[in-house]
Amino acid sequence: MAYPVYTFGFQFPTAAWKTADRSREFASAFGCDVCDYLQEILLPVSIRPATGDERHLTDELEDIFSSTGPLRGILEGWNCRRAFLKRYVTVGLRKTSTLSEFAGRLQAIPDTTSTPSPGEMTADICELRSFRMFFAIADSLRFPLSGTDKVLNKFIRTPSNTAGYARPLLLPVDITRIRVLKDGAPWRLYDLALGRWIEPADEKSREYLAESCRQLRRIRGYECSPGTPPTPADSEDRGPALCADLHLGHNGVINYYSRPFPPGATAEMDDVLISNWNASLEPDQQVYYLGDFTYKADIETNLNYITRLNGSIFWIRGNHDTSIPKAEDSAVISYGGIDFLLIHNPKHVPESWTGWVIHGHTHNNRLNEYPFFSGAGKTVNVSVEVTGYQPVYLADIVILIRRFEAGDIDSTIMLRDLP
Repeated sequence: MAYPVYTFGFQFPTAAWKTADRSREFASAFGCDVCDYLQEILLPVSIRPATGDERHLTDELEDIFSSTGPLRGILEGWNCRRAFLKRYVTVGLRKTSTLSEFAGRLQAIPDTTSTPSPGEMTADICELRSFRMFFAIADSLRFPLSGTDKVLNKFIRTPSNTAGYARPLLLPVDITRIRVLKDGAPWRLYDLALGRWIEPADEKSREYLAESCRQLRRIRGYECSPGTPPTPADSEDRGPALCADLHLGHNGVINYYSRPFPPGATAEMDDVLISNWNASLEPDQQVYYLGDFTYKADIETNLNYITRLNGSIFWIRGNHDTSIPKAEDSAVISYGGIDFLLIHNPKHVPESWTGWVIHGHTHNNRLNEYPFFSGAGKTVNVSVEVTGYQPVYLADIVILIRRFEAGDIDSTIMLRDLP
């Protein structure tokens, strides 16, 4: 008797809006239809139990899932998948040792056999029904052409200026749900942050998602409890602190930058960001704030937020700051023998400046250009999405620079809490 085959899908609920929006942006740029809004990416793992005991399989899966916790993934696009005469644009999850180890544990479940599967973790975004469209997009995005593609391209004339442009996708995501499929159909869903199976009635529950997000933030260190005293200062001077792009009171940033909050939880987001700020800084700590404190809020709203924050704050104006008292466009400071230009938008750095730049503005939108730390580009991005939703001390940045110069670390650190 042949028993069912079980497969597994990674889900990243806090990035669901962002990934769907980028899929639509791609389709609009090239005039093609979206076939998947990227809510889930299948693992290259299929298992078939030796018996029909689903209770045993459920227990084995629960043991693996509960000991794993939320997984970190990095979505990368745009790529191409070929299937005979069909061509698809795809997004993939970057292969990491953590994800490979997780897949290996699934394949090693006792009393199951692993079915050979493709080795990539990808999801189709668009089917390119026209070869002319495929070759135009391949030229625009520099897809490598297979031997068959090269032959076809000789006979299919691609009209000039038919393809648009889509920004490369590079987005860290928190994988907090695992969909288990039985013979290709959804079977059960597990929440890696909360460590339990999700009942069907809770799959789309906002309250359930909010609880999962809170636990995710605690696990990642993205949330300090209200009233937590500031971290004691080290015996050595850590220099001023830096932060950018809180966007307090701005509901849109939760979706647009995949912040670990349910949609619409603006007040909760404000409370968490302010608690994190105050847990990181002494009341008189010098802080450079590098723009976009709120989203075009009035002076009274801004002052109400400012009164809740520790620190002596030097303000650098962001593009959404219309009512920040005494804000400057930029500043130059020195620390540890290094000069730094502090500015909101890194595109506004003067051509004459050749030193290090600390900036905000880009959030987690262009991590290929502006990661948390770029030794080659001599930039440091202090948007809260890449710093763990808390300020960064300048002394810690100087340590990274010295380690990079000594060859101890790579040129690029995408997120503050990633190696």
